Amino acid sequence: MDYFHQAVINLYQNIYYVISAFTVIVHLVCTLAVIRDLNNFTKHNVTPQMMPNFAWVVTVLITGVWGLFIYWIMHHSSLSRR
Repeated sequence: MDYFHQAVINLYQNIYYVISAFTVIVHLVCTLAVIRDLNNFTKHNVTPQMMPNFAWVVTVLITGVWGLFIYWIMHHSSLSRR
């Protein structure tokens, strides 16, 4: 019984590591997308909404997909102020 218990614990730990790695990768990809978009804004002399570039990068790095969604709404959707 102890072997089965340890196997289940190891399985949950491995799943946790995979989910954690996936989360980090998703956050980094979202952040790189925002950095690329902000560079396009800089080339066209457009300032980002509400926050400077570094604040958007940090926000999306911390919040991931949700931060990217808010960034997209504020800069590219029909709800943006442009």
